[in-house]
Amino acid sequence: MRAALVWLLLILTVGTARADDLENGIRAQLAAQGYEGIEIARKDGQLQVHARRDKLILETVYDETSGKLISERMRQADEGAAAKQ
Repeated sequence: MRAALVWLLLILTVGTARADDLENGIRAQLAAQGYEGIEIARKDGQLQVHARRDKLILETVYDETSGKLISERMRQADEGAAAKQ
């Protein structure tokens, strides 16, 4: 029982470290490409990424475990919405 608990904690720690590394890598890569306002949320085993560069908004989703890109969307920022704020 104790060995199983140790393995479970090890697996959880490694999984969290891998996700943290992936998140840090995504942030660094986007910043190097000139993106700002980089927001990353973890939800249902995925990293959901939102970032902005000039008038473009990038939205990507990555698998938290494998790092595989699941989806990517780029769109123009809504200038009307920005003016209302």
